[in-house]
Amino acid sequence: MVTPANAIGSVSAALPPATSSPPQPSSPSGGFGELFGRALDQVDALQQRADQIVAQFVAGQGPDVHDVMIAAQQAYLALQTVVQIRDRALAAYQDIMRMQI
Repeated sequence: MVTPANAIGSVSAALPPATSSPPQPSSPSGGFGELFGRALDQVDALQQRADQIVAQFVAGQGPDVHDVMIAAQQAYLALQTVVQIRDRALAAYQDIMRMQI
């Protein structure tokens, strides 16, 4: 028969030993600037793809109207998202600069 005290001991034996130092938070390299730069690169790629699809559509080469509209909306939404992030970051910076020390 397993008692509750024995069950706790067997579970704790299966766990890895505890470390004395707290775990270090994992942070992306480069921080916000690099993350924002990658987002801008992705937005640029989406807009270039949308431009290519529109050019193909105008030339009568392939994509349907709904494919053109989907690509254009994806590029538009990605751009609006980046603009909103920029605006919020700028507003946060301005709030910090207005703080009294």
